[in-house]
Amino acid sequence: MSNVLITGSKRGIGLEFARQYVQTGWQVFATCRRPAEASDLQELAGRHASLSVHRLDITVPEDIRAIAWELEDTPLDVLINNAGVYLEKGTPALGGLRYEDWLRTFEINTLGAVRMTEALLENVARHDIAVTEFSD
Repeated sequence: MSNVLITGSKRGIGLEFARQYVQTGWQVFATCRRPAEASDLQELAGRHASLSVHRLDITVPEDIRAIAWELEDTPLDVLINNAGVYLEKGTPALGGLRYEDWLRTFEINTLGAVRMTEALLENVARHDIAVTEFSD
């Protein structure tokens, strides 16, 4: 069985990735910051034994270490760094930029993905090559 870890799986694209991969027979490690609030993801996991839900905030080093430790011996065929935010909505005028939002967005969307990739690099290096086609 092929393995995939997906960050930001609570809703949207991350949830759909989880749905598509589990329906094609993959072992799915779906992560989100608050699993108890991820009702759609929990329902999907309830229908598919090959989908497990894990708590992960990609800005918290302890969370990243915990998931890396939990999956220490698990090869990952695919790592999807989907977790992200969009804090500065719209196009603020010069002088109205909220630099704190920009820095937080960079920390989550860029550094979070790099942290996850570094933490799971050995898992990805042990993967089996597989090709998956998704359907509607």
